[in-house]
Amino acid sequence: MTASTMIKKSELNRMADVANDRGVTVWVEFEGRRYGVTPPAATPPLDDTEESDLDRELEAFKAKNGYR
Repeated sequence: MTASTMIKKSELNRMADVANDRGVTVWVEFEGRRYGVTPPAATPPLDDTEESDLDRELEAFKAKNGYR
């Protein structure tokens, strides 16, 4: 006989859908323990409009050391 699962897959999927749609962490408590589903962290957009300090430093290094 198989053991019953604590949280059904359909419940986890529903929690994940809510977490992603609303941008919140969803918690469920089962037998005194809390389980949470968190949406993925939002990544900040890249700003490619201006040259970064690292790009300038790399170009200076290449010029100084004869790369090109």
